[in-house]
Amino acid sequence: MFQRLTHRVTGRFVVVAAILMVACAQSADTDWTKIETKFVPLQSVRQVLTPGCFDRTLWHVFPVGVKGAAADTGLPHGGMDKTGKPRPAIVAKFAKDVVFIDFTGDGKSTAENTKRITPEGWSDPFQCDLNFDDGSTAKYAFRIKTVIEGEKYAILRAGARTFEFGGKTVTLFDDDGNGLYNDAGRDSVLVNGQPVCVLGKHIRIGEDTFELIVHASGERVEIRPMPKDTVTGIIEPFEKYEPSQRSENLKLHTLIFYGPEGSFACDDTHRVIKAPAGLYDLVFGLFERNGELVYIKKGEKTSFTVTANIKTQLKWGGKIKAKFSLISDGEDVTLGVPHYFGQMSEEYFPDSTKQTVCSARISQVYRDRTNFDIEGFVPFGAKKFETLPDGSFKPIIFKRYRTVNDEYEGYVEYTSGIMGRVEGKERLAFVYRKKK
Repeated sequence: MFQRLTHRVTGRFVVVAAILMVACAQSADTDWTKIETKFVPLQSVRQVLTPGCFDRTLWHVFPVGVKGAAADTGLPHGGMDKTGKPRPAIVAKFAKDVVFIDFTGDGKSTAENTKRITPEGWSDPFQCDLNFDDGSTAKYAFRIKTVIEGEKYAILRAGARTFEFGGKTVTLFDDDGNGLYNDAGRDSVLVNGQPVCVLGKHIRIGEDTFELIVHASGERVEIRPMPKDTVTGIIEPFEKYEPSQRSENLKLHTLIFYGPEGSFACDDTHRVIKAPAGLYDLVFGLFERNGELVYIKKGEKTSFTVTANIKTQLKWGGKIKAKFSLISDGEDVTLGVPHYFGQMSEEYFPDSTKQTVCSARISQVYRDRTNFDIEGFVPFGAKKFETLPDGSFKPIIFKRYRTVNDEYEGYVEYTSGIMGRVEGKERLAFVYRKKK
């Protein structure tokens, strides 16, 4: 009896010990490692090509104060100053082509806080210390970029934070220029030897996947291995990809996927991704060919699900089509700025509209009753899109064809070394209204 009890107790002890050992092992696998980062200045905004270099919807834009009043930049200024008072907002004042950033609230202009804005709309870098609500202070650098002269300006990063992990250099970018490095889905991360991706819950470093927490100031990160029991699948974005046109020297800098489980990226050499199962979206991509740059962003149908142990293939690219608005006030017809879409609804954006020509024409549509009721067209306007100072196109206004109700067709054509020949058509039921 005693012997049986001993065996029974011993067996239970072994089971409990085994459970504790597994739990300890799992705890050891998931312990967070805290790492201090280092500030590094950037020589130019495009020294490293990240989404924030191109996507204007990421830019941290602030309006100019009324009648020259100070404008709040929105940069972090938490905590108390030396006198125990809350730190004042970091404000900017503009006078012609000069900008003064008051970092301390003393109103004093110096060579360090006053920069000239070039005719191209850029200031030299500002360097400062930002203060955060948790009491931390971190070095920061940025440039001022003109959005609308005299009205709106943007802050673009001129520095980054780096740290070493697993034999790799990891660089963090405040890609939306708000002074914070922890904006998931908006700030960017570059692991040496890998394509750039945006900040997310998980990140790939070398051959392994890790959970990453970035503190707001960027001065510290916390990292640990992805739990071993995490269910994963495969993202394969190239087997069903159809290039818009064939070219030998087309380079894909990055193709970024982002979702609640993290951010992962592909390029010409990293063509398959192992990622935690979950919902993702194709959020950004960057192509280059012969000096031309085209970036892509997510569309209405670019989301997909990664399933456990399944290869998810994406069908994107293909013949790119132009879409635009065609409206009328009853006298003039306005043809809107075109947008370019691939077959997965991903949207393509030329980085510079000055490198290529985009043209439009408009025609009256009629039916030839003597020739099997076939549609005919009478062209009555053709123009090229004008480029605005910010690099975007200006809508085109056409004069009506005649003083009766008609059907009009607008046509847009754009030729790119990356997207190929892009075309689009839209119809308008024109209702003539005589202007008073």
